[in-house]
Amino acid sequence: MPIQSGYRADLAYIHDAGHGAIARDAAARLINELSDLERTGTVIDVGCGSGILAQVLTEAGYNVIGIDVSEAMVALARTRAPSAEFRIGSFVATVVPECTAVTAVGEVLSYAFDSANDDRERSGWFRRVYKALRPGGVL
Repeated sequence: MPIQSGYRADLAYIHDAGHGAIARDAAARLINELSDLERTGTVIDVGCGSGILAQVLTEAGYNVIGIDVSEAMVALARTRAPSAEFRIGSFVATVVPECTAVTAVGEVLSYAFDSANDDRERSGWFRRVYKALRPGGVL
């Protein structure tokens, strides 16, 4: 069962149009950061939004798993980055597989409308991320 969305179709569109440059910049910076580590690998994108970061990363050869609580955002993401995998749900509840990087662009770590996101759950998520990141991986 999806948790509270926060971003329905109207706000998802506005966020995509108005904040897309932030995700594009983050993707370019991440690719640059990873250039000495790996040119491929899996990136977990929590709060993936409309899939802008996923699109740039998949085009660069990375596998992307995007997670967002908003069904509307994930619908946009699936259209924008069809080769990425997207899941609807809270980032704190997701399994974090071995990966090269984990991204959290924007304010996802502090989403108050994600009822699963509290101090205890976030702390557990950070521990799982630490275990999942390959040596030299990036959060």
